[in-house]
Amino acid sequence: MTDGLLQRIQNSLREGRGLRVQGLRGSCPPFLVSRLLARGLGPLVVLVQSSSRADQWCKDLRFLCSPAARIEVFPSWEVLPFDENSPYQRIQCARLQILRKFLMGEPPQLLVVPVDSWILRLPPRSWLEKQSLFLSPGQNMPMELLLASLESWGYHRVPLVEEVGDFSLRGGILDCFPPEMEEPVRMDFFGDEIESIRVFSTDTQRSTKRINWVELSPVRELPWSKADREAALRRIAPLLSQRPQARLTPILEALAEGIPFPGMEFLLPFFHERLETLWDYLPAGAALVLEEPETLEQELTDSWHRALWRGSQGDLPLSGLLQPEKLYVPPEEAMEAWDSRPALLIDSLVKDLPPEQKRPFIGVSCSGHEGLRAELAGAAASGGEALGGLPQRFRRWVREGLHVHWVIRSPGQAERLREHMAQAGTPCRLGLVQGEWPTGPARLWIRVGELSKGFSCPELGLVLLTEEEVFGPQRALAPHRKARSPVSLTHLEELQEGDLVVHADHGIGIYRGLKTLEAGSIKGDFLHLEYLGGDGLYVPVERFQSVHKYLGTEGVLPRLDRLGGQGWESRKKRVQKAVERMAKELLELYAAREVTAGHAFSPTDSLYEEFSNGFSYQETPDQLKAIQEVMADMGSPRPMDRIVCGDVGFGKTEVAMRAAFRAVMDAKQVAYLVPTTLLAEQQYHAFLERFRGYPVIIEVLSRFRTPSQQRSVVERCSEGKVDILIGTHRLLQKDVKFKDLGLLILDEEHRFGVAHKERLKKMRKEVDVLTLTATPIPRTLHMALVGIRDLSIIETPPPERLSIRTVVAPFEERVVRESVERELARGGQVFFVHNRVQGIEGIVGILKEWLPQVSLAVAHGQMPERELARVMEKFHARQIQMLVCTTIIEAGLDIPSANTILIHDAHKLGLAEMHQIRGRVGRSGHQAYAYLLLPKQGSTALTQEALQRLQSLQEFSELGAGFRIATRDLEIRGAGTLLGPSQSGHIEAVGFELYTQLMQRAVASLKGEPVQPQLEPEVQLPLQARIPDYYVPDPHQRLALYRKLTRCEGDQELEALKEELEDRYGPLPEETVNLLQLMGLRSLLKVLGIRKLALQDATLRLIFDPSTPVSPQRIVELIQSPRGSGMVLLGEDTLEFPLDKGFLERPLAVAARDRLKQLFLDASMAA
Repeated sequence: MTDGLLQRIQNSLREGRGLRVQGLRGSCPPFLVSRLLARGLGPLVVLVQSSSRADQWCKDLRFLCSPAARIEVFPSWEVLPFDENSPYQRIQCARLQILRKFLMGEPPQLLVVPVDSWILRLPPRSWLEKQSLFLSPGQNMPMELLLASLESWGYHRVPLVEEVGDFSLRGGILDCFPPEMEEPVRMDFFGDEIESIRVFSTDTQRSTKRINWVELSPVRELPWSKADREAALRRIAPLLSQRPQARLTPILEALAEGIPFPGMEFLLPFFHERLETLWDYLPAGAALVLEEPETLEQELTDSWHRALWRGSQGDLPLSGLLQPEKLYVPPEEAMEAWDSRPALLIDSLVKDLPPEQKRPFIGVSCSGHEGLRAELAGAAASGGEALGGLPQRFRRWVREGLHVHWVIRSPGQAERLREHMAQAGTPCRLGLVQGEWPTGPARLWIRVGELSKGFSCPELGLVLLTEEEVFGPQRALAPHRKARSPVSLTHLEELQEGDLVVHADHGIGIYRGLKTLEAGSIKGDFLHLEYLGGDGLYVPVERFQSVHKYLGTEGVLPRLDRLGGQGWESRKKRVQKAVERMAKELLELYAAREVTAGHAFSPTDSLYEEFSNGFSYQETPDQLKAIQEVMADMGSPRPMDRIVCGDVGFGKTEVAMRAAFRAVMDAKQVAYLVPTTLLAEQQYHAFLERFRGYPVIIEVLSRFRTPSQQRSVVERCSEGKVDILIGTHRLLQKDVKFKDLGLLILDEEHRFGVAHKERLKKMRKEVDVLTLTATPIPRTLHMALVGIRDLSIIETPPPERLSIRTVVAPFEERVVRESVERELARGGQVFFVHNRVQGIEGIVGILKEWLPQVSLAVAHGQMPERELARVMEKFHARQIQMLVCTTIIEAGLDIPSANTILIHDAHKLGLAEMHQIRGRVGRSGHQAYAYLLLPKQGSTALTQEALQRLQSLQEFSELGAGFRIATRDLEIRGAGTLLGPSQSGHIEAVGFELYTQLMQRAVASLKGEPVQPQLEPEVQLPLQARIPDYYVPDPHQRLALYRKLTRCEGDQELEALKEELEDRYGPLPEETVNLLQLMGLRSLLKVLGIRKLALQDATLRLIFDPSTPVSPQRIVELIQSPRGSGMVLLGEDTLEFPLDKGFLERPLAVAARDRLKQLFLDASMAA
């Protein structure tokens, strides 16, 4: 690599003159900057056009620089000026942390800044440098002062700390999630003294380690103390006479009362005497890098005009109150800041510059690789090498003295390509570490990493080439982080007062809350259930298992049952009979796969391991578990029928690819069935990329292929000359035959019609079936829950991925215009979904009228194949800003730059369908938005079911919500008969939870498996046993703990819960100690089959259940033995015996448990 160009730039910047370099293509600008950084120049601030471009620069720099380089993006707010939305808190935290690093003298070495972030004014340094607290054990910190600081800094008080900016106070324990930490901290106070500081997990809420100190700092740029708000109101007061009061009144009231509201950050100028700018924070030696200076200047002007225009709009609450220049820097001032510092100006083209150009400039001979893929493909098609002359091109570059670096995304692929190049007589080296760029004699290198684009630059003596530039675009993947989405259905039924509930013995009632009742001197907590006629039932919390939230079918409000009536029992028996009939039919349907000898695939070998290692990223734990479960199924002689449920973009396709590879390596064919033509094409290219280098023939059948191409594929498939065939329902037509089909992969099975499903039903008996879905339809979900089909769940999102902010809004110009402008302003793209082809042109006309500056195109399934493909390619290449389309985009499309979607007439779509469509956005690190647009008359025109669907979509907007969406869809539509096309069922009679339990028991009984009776022992002991509200103040958390407690099985789980309570809430009160001991006693009563234990007048009474394992003979032997002194058998099931004084002096539940163990679990009493 030659150093002349770098040295010239470095000298120019250090001398304070700056330089303009023209002709830099591809990733040459980031490479040049990375080398300047490696030479000790810095800090450097790179100004780019948009947020999306900033992200791309940051990704490239993290590959090009050494791992130790400190590289950051200073994000923009990503909201429109004076918006009624607040910047996402994660963005504000990132901005504040970067500013604090500058103040502490530890700035990023390289900061990438979108231009709209450059012009946004900032809190003054004098304020920010005072806004932090360092806390350590042994330190005195008045709790009132600490809470006031947290609330002033923007922290939210919540029952459970899960996100940055949350805090929770429980007695003397304060949980808090500061932005400096990867996990939240738990501080234990004794009075005002901090006794300990521990890190804890957001998943388990359990402490993981102790730490010696923690720093707390703001999570919001707007200070919010009472004094700050009062000062802001004083500054606002003189302006009120110029503004109508009506729209400002709610804002002023919120300020006065300290209630945060959306868009409050735009009041920042009123909270400080003066604001500062980003360049005020920069150290004196910081140099600037301006990418495409003229474009930046235009973007500055556009952003300023946008702020001026929105500031003058009367329909915005803050418009007219603020002068834009108080919050935004005018273009002239922003450009003066550029001129005041040494700067490197970068152009992709060589231009004629005006005479007033202030900086010296040079032109560089640098080219991209835009046409390389087409050239290589042409050479390969004309009979050349498989890589189409790439080896010869590599050798030519080396002869010209250029170092060649081919950037490959995965180690496995890099090794295969190295072997291939060696066979072509072009040996390449592997093994360079990140940030290493050798000098000396020119060589060929293959290195592992990810780079947006390559380039060829003789002045640098370098060629960089990406995998995509040779083989075509690939899906962007990333390492993963664990989601916190619960998957068990029972965790989904959080009870709220007024919910319908089902008691196993008493039927359907209304939950009226958690009540504390007192009988004599004994207090206890009870679930208050209300039944027909206002009758009340109080269920002790230790019998929580008997109560479940009612989940029923759409539009069906069940009748409440009457306490003591016969209706519930007769209805339950009727459903039981129906369930037994359904279970029998189900088992007959699925018996074929149990008894049919399917194909047991050969064990995985080294070739499979090599393929697995070719995955570019680390598997997540639940993804790995799904893969292991699929592999186990494939190794069994029983045909596989497994559902892999994972939210959109969470890695289901890799599971399918591993299964397909194993099948093909065992000489079996694979059919991959997808619902849409677009998805078929996308998955075809994804499979070609993933299987590159392996002897696997992959084909696709869809309407994008000509009739002659389809006939050829069908013929070769029947001859066994196609290993993996990907396609739409075309695969199910009679002319498509496989020579030896071994695996069928179904993507979103619910999208196929009844006839297609009948064909699939037949195939299920013969081959392994793997179903991939983000939102399993209720029938499928129900089958999985009752154990008829196997279920794997992947709930781990990519890192930095945010939940989608879902908004229900009217279809009107202001909403559409603002949502589109907000996305385009940060460099993104927009989907607009209108699901009726016949009306789509009318919608396009309206959108063009509302958004005349936006480039848009149309995509729907009735378009000619080539035209549709061309539109999608343009959108993918970002040549189109907005795609107006039908639900053809629902499945699988992956366009990370599109982060806003508007769904027209959303109330007409199904819940699973809307969730899938919404999943087209939110595939990058930016906050994504989904707008569910309704007719202007709003929700009054909606059916109850449509309203429930929209509410569910808003409620379940977090990552990994697909399983919960399906559960709610089940509640709305009903689980159905499971066999036919109908989605109605018997659920409304008894509720989903009990219905499922009945089904599980019926299936188990018909399979000949043991069915254990459900025993909920009643315990009557005179002791206080509860979780008092002063210990766990939040009733929802208390209820959740009671539910968790009733599910503990055995001493080990009870001890773990005891440790969790002590960790989260502090030392246990006596009542809670009693409760845990009582639950330990109930656990033993279940084992012994005792349904009631009561203590009265020093006499213990036991009533045995008919299912008890304790035989009558054993009881008689016990009575006749010395240890049975005073025992009396009353009838067939009741045993009484006196207790000595020593027993009554011990904790009652512990003493009773020890006595029962002594009597019934002693080895000498074994039958």
